[in-house]
Amino acid sequence: MTTIISLYPPDQRGRAIGLYVGMLGLAVGFGPVVGGITVDALGWRWIFFVSLPFIGLALTLGALFMPEDDRTAEKKPFDWWGYGLLCIALLSLMSAIAGGHREGWWSDLILSYWLIGVAATVAFIASQHYRETRLLDFSLFPDPRFAAAIALAVVFGIGNFGIAYAIPVFGQLVLNLTPTAAGLLLLPAGIISSIATVLVGRMVDRMSPFILIMVGIGMGFAGTYALSAGDANTPIMTLLVFGIACRLGQSFMGPSITASAIRALPPEAITQGSGTISFFRQMGGAFGINCLVAAVEMRTSFHHHSLGTTQHGANRATGEFLSDVRSLLQPTGIPDPVADQVALKFLESSVAAQSDALAWRDGFLLLACIFILAVLPAWLLGRAQRAKAY
Repeated sequence: MTTIISLYPPDQRGRAIGLYVGMLGLAVGFGPVVGGITVDALGWRWIFFVSLPFIGLALTLGALFMPEDDRTAEKKPFDWWGYGLLCIALLSLMSAIAGGHREGWWSDLILSYWLIGVAATVAFIASQHYRETRLLDFSLFPDPRFAAAIALAVVFGIGNFGIAYAIPVFGQLVLNLTPTAAGLLLLPAGIISSIATVLVGRMVDRMSPFILIMVGIGMGFAGTYALSAGDANTPIMTLLVFGIACRLGQSFMGPSITASAIRALPPEAITQGSGTISFFRQMGGAFGINCLVAAVEMRTSFHHHSLGTTQHGANRATGEFLSDVRSLLQPTGIPDPVADQVALKFLESSVAAQSDALAWRDGFLLLACIFILAVLPAWLLGRAQRAKAY
């Protein structure tokens, strides 16, 4: 992004950023397809190798087409101290969120992760204030336009990566699709949203980004809220349509947020600011997926326990369900004791499947709430932009 911003004049940066973000969206659309085909054809371990050809292609194209850096400019040393603290903070906090449900949120291990993560975060922020070379320039945040844009970038990361994760996993766990079929659920949305992002990038240069951001928030909320009604009987077309709505919302938000943040910066801070935007967008996506998975895990356990406690002999619906299963098994000649065990096993699997569906409904509802929370920083951004214009 820093290269794009440095190559294009201010009145064309929205278009360039739109193309850049659009290609990121296209990658998110094709990534699950490549992953699904790889898992079905070769096994899940090959996921860690399938990216290597693309990395090699990127290195080759970068060497051929990326502009040379300014050899005469003063080179600042890399902030290895801050980078180390940041790695420790992110690793510890991510591990705490990911392992809390399994290990126990109040276990010694998880509390240690939280303590190390918070301490490393505080130390990292302090180091960025007092060191001459830094990874993140927190002096940029007093500008309300930049601060609001960063908050929206976090929401964009959560929505972009959260939807890209949730829909294929919902397709596998709830609809029992193969990895390839589940990955294909995002392909139409990825293609359409990439085209839309390029067009929105052109619009950013001509109209208020605030309007585009609000349209994106509305579409993201509508799509995720509609998906929160999904279950095992949800048609594939429904997932495709609302998945497209979610990704179109991201198309309106991505270029608009980035352009708003860049416009809030003085020329000498654009390089540092663009890196800050990218960092917070990626961090939002990483923490968003992590929190979404943790929430779905907890809600799955909750729903499994709640549904399981209702399955007893006095429950008429349970009795009828078991009786129907036994009736279906009678023509096979299976002995009654075995048929009873099969019926109970089928009941258990049905409860587990329903628990997964209800948990993912809660997960999509959580993503919808994130979009609602984004209205506040969007409103603050719009107000700050209007104040700056006057």
